[in-house]
Amino acid sequence: MRKTKLYFKGSYRKVSLMVLVAFLTSLGLAQAQELTEAPKNQIRPEIKAQIETLQQEVAEKGHTFTVGYNPAMEYTISQLAGLVVPKGWRKNARFEEMDRYLTATSTSFDWRTWPGGNVPVRNQGSCGSCWAFGTVAPLEALIGVHCGKSVDLSEQYLVSCNQSGWGCQGGWFAHDYHEWLIPTGKGETDFGAVLETAFPYKAYNVSCGGPHAHPYKISDWRFVGSSNGVPTPAAIKQAIENYGPVSVAVCVGSKFQAYRSGIFNANETCSGTVNHAVTLVGWNDDLGVDNGYWILKNSWGTGWGEGGYMRIRYGVSKVGFAANFVVFSGANCPDSAPAPFDCTGATTIGLGTVFGTTDGGRTGDVTYACSGQAEKGPRKVYKVTTSSAGDLIATLSNPSVDLDVFILKGCSPANCAAYGDTTASLVNAPAGTYYIVVDTKSGAAGTFNLTVSLARPLPDLSGSWIQMSPNSTGKIVYTTLKVNNTGNATAGRFRVGYYLSSDGSKLDKLLGTKTISSLAAGRTVYLYPRFSSSAGLRGKYLIAKVDYLNNIVEKDETNNVATGLVSLKR
Repeated sequence: MRKTKLYFKGSYRKVSLMVLVAFLTSLGLAQAQELTEAPKNQIRPEIKAQIETLQQEVAEKGHTFTVGYNPAMEYTISQLAGLVVPKGWRKNARFEEMDRYLTATSTSFDWRTWPGGNVPVRNQGSCGSCWAFGTVAPLEALIGVHCGKSVDLSEQYLVSCNQSGWGCQGGWFAHDYHEWLIPTGKGETDFGAVLETAFPYKAYNVSCGGPHAHPYKISDWRFVGSSNGVPTPAAIKQAIENYGPVSVAVCVGSKFQAYRSGIFNANETCSGTVNHAVTLVGWNDDLGVDNGYWILKNSWGTGWGEGGYMRIRYGVSKVGFAANFVVFSGANCPDSAPAPFDCTGATTIGLGTVFGTTDGGRTGDVTYACSGQAEKGPRKVYKVTTSSAGDLIATLSNPSVDLDVFILKGCSPANCAAYGDTTASLVNAPAGTYYIVVDTKSGAAGTFNLTVSLARPLPDLSGSWIQMSPNSTGKIVYTTLKVNNTGNATAGRFRVGYYLSSDGSKLDKLLGTKTISSLAAGRTVYLYPRFSSSAGLRGKYLIAKVDYLNNIVEKDETNNVATGLVSLKR
């Protein structure tokens, strides 16, 4: 439910509404609670039969959850689950490989226990707008935590005002409209989230009716992990702990729809890879770090599941697919926008070195979203425009006082994208306009040299063995090699060489090669070479050299070798 518990939004089901009215009339109640269970004689025969079948299946398979009637049973899955995975969505997606800096060690975590983090469960009704609710839910929680206020953001704005062809018939994660994308074709003049009071939820496709006010904006958003569909549990946990509730996709079937309580552990299939957007607000490693359960927040009202939530085992029904997070901090709160920050007087510069001073610059406390730290000023603001993509680097030298440097994607501390005490580096920066700010915590004016450069986009190839399985004789080994491009440019045609080694370093024999036509930045390819030897391979080393002919110029030429030992055990 969104505003009251008296009715559902949108195209509400007539039968259930009649039942509710009759129930209220007969008892003379002034208020009604959301229906969580209907008397057996009021459940439609086909739904009753479906529930009985599901209950029998759950019992026979020993599942650890219960199913039964809930209001979502009145809709079809196609009405409830409207996430549509765009073709080639990974190509231009931005990924954050959380596995590189895992620090989350808690065996359980729940954002609902944080002050302001427990946002009411919403109800999408019969509109397939789960993608909009999955987009909005994390931001609402972060606003509650960082701004200290409970807000209800408009999902209808995303449904009606997007220019991506999405609506009640389906859509995809829409954070771009909260970060930078302005649907000018719908009459909007700004980006950001819209309040529910400004555009209430209708549960069907209505006109945009813009422009609207956009008081809340995010600084950034990223997908978790690499380009694989479902990140590791450890990576998702790290994203939840670092950034807040995480939007994810899941495959919804009839058992998920009828879920009442317990830990959901039924792998279901659906049309397509996944079909529904939800939010993960926490976890519990009750059976170990790789076999715990997520705390999943749905958008089917509090009458579904455990008050609108589900406990679901890691990896079940592809939960976690396309996991993504938003970046929002106190600097993004509308009432904390710092007056001392102003870009109107920014000095326009090009690539190269300039001498500067913060003397006479704007003063007053400013908190940058990317660092979370406050700077007192005075500060100097520069504006630089790049004509090509690359790593945008701002470096300070010869500072007379303790200074920091920041790179902003827009004229606001909330748009901070990179920072450092001497160097700020924005990797994979698209061509465009950026603001570079030199600031200080001490409040003392100072001089400095600022060098702005754009590093040439280069690929960075690396490889790792993730499987090495000998057969019973040890004469055949089945392997899987993961090849990554973590650089910011596509790697053209290159070859991977496979070697046999007696000590793990010496390349004794070339066993074969594999040619890769190209590998885009941020992408991964998996190779499945099979090796055989009449002498047996147990105790031998297999070495893979990515780009072994050195055809590709890379950022790092030292990480191209993967070494693996064939197990001695049978």
